[in-house]
Amino acid sequence: MAKLTLNNVSSGYISTDALNTNFDLIETALENTLSRDGTSPNPMQAHLDMDGYDILNIGDALIGGVGLAASVTAAGESASEAAISAAEALASETNAAGDAAIAAAAAFELEDLEYRGAWVAATAYLKNNIVYYSTDGASYICLASHTADADFAVDLGAARWGLLALRGAAGAGTGDMLKSENLSGLANYTTARSNLGLTIGTNVQAYDADLAAIAALAVTDGNVIVGNGSTWVAESGATARTSLGAQATLVSNSNIKTVNGATILGSGEALPAPSTSGNVLTSNGSVWTSAVPSSGSMTLLDTFATTSGTTITRSGLTLTGYKFLLLAFDRVSHNGTIIQNSEYISVGGAIITPAFNGTGSVSGLVWIDLSSGITTSLVFGGEGGLANTLSSISTDTTSLAFTLSNRSFDAGSIDVYGVK
Repeated sequence: MAKLTLNNVSSGYISTDALNTNFDLIETALENTLSRDGTSPNPMQAHLDMDGYDILNIGDALIGGVGLAASVTAAGESASEAAISAAEALASETNAAGDAAIAAAAAFELEDLEYRGAWVAATAYLKNNIVYYSTDGASYICLASHTADADFAVDLGAARWGLLALRGAAGAGTGDMLKSENLSGLANYTTARSNLGLTIGTNVQAYDADLAAIAALAVTDGNVIVGNGSTWVAESGATARTSLGAQATLVSNSNIKTVNGATILGSGEALPAPSTSGNVLTSNGSVWTSAVPSSGSMTLLDTFATTSGTTITRSGLTLTGYKFLLLAFDRVSHNGTIIQNSEYISVGGAIITPAFNGTGSVSGLVWIDLSSGITTSLVFGGEGGLANTLSSISTDTTSLAFTLSNRSFDAGSIDVYGVK
């Protein structure tokens, strides 16, 4: 099929349109041809059929980005290398077979090797027997079975023996370290022990007669190791108690009358019988008695709720028998704005707490000595402690009044404990 067919142009007014149409056909046809200088479009959109003709003067054709000539060369080289590898493999196999044969022959020969010790005249030797010839210190292997001549040199000259190993040359040092000497030939035993990491007293324990005596003692259950004045001995529990002057059980209270020279029981005095469970041994200054232990020494007497008012009073208290009052303040606060260093809690006109801090509350402990009236406060709102004297409080006091200066109580509580 023709790639370009032009219309005939006739004379008349339509000649211009016919020419333009032909020009369009020519342009379309040219766009569908290959460009020698590579002007676009130039890529193929269908197979290129050479119809049996050759492509002449071609450079290296690229196939998938790889030059055809380079690919052909590489393929040839790979084929050549493969052939060489095959030849080498065949040669290796041949060599391996040869080596196996040699090894088999050597193994066959080695099976007959036998060391016969020092060479002895008039002795029958077999091929591959090995002997030591003391005259030159060398070792020899028998090359042919024979009965030894009286002179080894005769058999050696007749090629019945072959040299196997020469005696080594003498070293630069002098003297011998022989097995039979058991290290007796050492030049310096101390240095040798240090070199071996066996320095006595540093790496190993030196001999000690006391340790040897202890190590020799029988490991009998219940035995005690004691010194008898000259060495260490093992004694039973009963013997050890006797040695220590102790007894296993109380005997008429006699063995606890004195301890380290101090008198515990007087003459003729005995401990009271432990007849009541829970009793304790107590002294009244002259004799020992069995008595019920005293109950808890601190008693909660009252709790003051500090939730309203400027003064909180409690009557009907009994402080007789107590030595101290312990006041436990638990987050006691007031209902107003803090005026720095002006809010205190007092009892009987005496201040017992530090000033309220920025939190507007206080917590802590106050001790009151009922015999002297001295108070000590601890851990109040991070403001430290305070010491004062309440002369109005004693064991005769029956009421307490807590007063907050400049403000009213708002929250918290005060626990009052009696301490004996």
